[in-house]
Amino acid sequence: MQEENNEKRSRRSTRHYVVNDLRAEILATRFGGVFSAVDIRETLEFEPVKKALGLLEWASKKRRPMKALRSKAKKDGLGHYRARPEGPAPAEEYRRYVAFMSRKEDESLRSRGCSLSREERDALTREFYAPLHRAGMGRISREAWEEIHRDLQEEEGVA
Repeated sequence: MQEENNEKRSRRSTRHYVVNDLRAEILATRFGGVFSAVDIRETLEFEPVKKALGLLEWASKKRRPMKALRSKAKKDGLGHYRARPEGPAPAEEYRRYVAFMSRKEDESLRSRGCSLSREERDALTREFYAPLHRAGMGRISREAWEEIHRDLQEEEGVA
């Protein structure tokens, strides 16, 4: 029985331990200032920690470690440089949206005794979908942002 448990334990994967803010800090302290936590997170975000550790050890031996790490990550499509899918499948996204709104409606009924108003539903819808579309915002030109800002100021009567 004990041997069976040991065998199962040895086959467990650690791929679910990925580089995030906390683990980037830990890796940065391990390498004693060669890499900053911000650089590690930005370059190797969501990569398995074991893989990141190997890459950091390899890069730390190079003359310019950070440049070597970024070049390797970019070449191999790792972390920040990984090609990202456009988002969840529409059916999955809508299912999550319905569950989110249902949860908020139940919270409103329990706390206030009434359902959400139309304005509250609209605000929650924007709150749900905004993170999914932030990734594409970097492609919007500075001029377009300034135009949007001017329009918003005119609407509020600031300009």
